Amino acid sequence: MFGARYRDVFGTEVPLVVRWQRQLRAGAVLDGVEASQIIRAVRETAYSEVASVAEAFAAVDEGVANQAALWDASNRREYVVYEVGAGDNSFGAFFAAGSVEPAARIVDGDITDCSTTAQKSTSAVLRSAASRATNRSMASGSSARSTLGAEASGRSKTSASS
Repeated sequence: MFGARYRDVFGTEVPLVVRWQRQLRAGAVLDGVEASQIIRAVRETAYSEVASVAEAFAAVDEGVANQAALWDASNRREYVVYEVGAGDNSFGAFFAAGSVEPAARIVDGDITDCSTTAQKSTSAVLRSAASRATNRSMASGSSARSTLGAEASGRSKTSASS
């Protein structure tokens, strides 16, 4: 759903809209859910014992966490992702808005353990069904036209020979 790699989130291969992005640093004003999310995201690095927001920011490269709000167009759900650097690697986690349980993890830049999938939108499903119905209708209509054409052709031959 989020792609194979963290950078895929910001490409066109996934059904996500990036609503906003920001960089967080120590001292950032966070609500309780955000504080829990940043701690969980940093625990995806080698710093699995992080217990506070201050420890989380102290553990990551340059004391920076990247946060982005994402809109999943296929499921009509909002997600928040936190990405942090640890050495030359990208770590973090995706969360459904308001949740502190990761929906997916970022490990060495790869997205793993994703618990959600993209779904066809209702309009895409309806378009697909309409297209199949139109194709069936056209197919049966063309065979009906062929039959009518043959009958009409036979009648005109009969009329012409009388």
